Amino acid sequence: MPSVKRISFMSTDTEQAPVPIGEISSGPSKAEEFLEKNQKLLLVGAIGIVIAGIAYITMSGLKEKAQAEAGNALMASTDESALSAVITDHPGSHAAGTAHLLIADSLWAADDKSGAIEKLRGFLSTFPDHAARPTGQAKLASFLVRNGQAAEAKPLLEDITTTPDADYVAPFALRLLGDIAVSEGDPEAAKNYYSRSAENYGSRFSPRINSLSKLRQGLVDFEEPVEVDPPAPQPTTPPEITAPTGQPIPLTPALPVEPTAPDPIELTVPQQPSLPAEEIAPPVEVNPPAEVNPPA
Repeated sequence: MPSVKRISFMSTDTEQAPVPIGEISSGPSKAEEFLEKNQKLLLVGAIGIVIAGIAYITMSGLKEKAQAEAGNALMASTDESALSAVITDHPGSHAAGTAHLLIADSLWAADDKSGAIEKLRGFLSTFPDHAARPTGQAKLASFLVRNGQAAEAKPLLEDITTTPDADYVAPFALRLLGDIAVSEGDPEAAKNYYSRSAENYGSRFSPRINSLSKLRQGLVDFEEPVEVDPPAPQPTTPPEITAPTGQPIPLTPALPVEPTAPDPIELTVPQQPSLPAEEIAPPVEVNPPAEVNPPA
């Protein structure tokens, strides 16, 4: 039991007894008493906190290592079977979620529309916290619209427009909602969606978003021209030409006149002049030499 010291002041009047005005405790404080009673419990708690911190750091390191291994496997994938192996070998990793999106694109390109849609639905249900979830929603909505399932796409698109982390795909979602409204015959709703896309995101991301949204907004009231059959050709009659005598001359095409061949021209070949006969010179008579008498 702690001792208590009493402090009192004596009155100047000796006939009255002293009256205490306060007490000061000289024993241990309540905090010291609490620490003394719960010293072992506090020590155990401190050790538990240290162990939990070490475990958290260890698990975080292991998770980061597993995520890195899954990412490397995803980067090395070159076909659909390799992407499926990433999903099987690294379940729950961010890389496995990305593999779902890539496989869905591959299935859609191969004209497996139902398989692509189911793959995206599996991604959204398995990876609710994946960073590419808004991209998966927009991709699934686009596939549904192109597959004639616009009613199922509208909730996905509306959710994108109200999600703060989905701003980068919100303009696309609003334009697609506007296209759906046009197909449903609601031009006012379509204009509202296009206007929101241009006003809320046109200046924040790219001028192209603004131009695309305004272009669609301007086409809402556009009516396609009605195809009209051309008028039937009217029969035309050639005008009649009257001769000087007043008698009409029918315009009948004249038959072509076959040209007549000209008379053949006889060509006479001039006869060559005959050459004069060669004159034969008469032979020259040569007298024999006179006989000469020898000298005597």
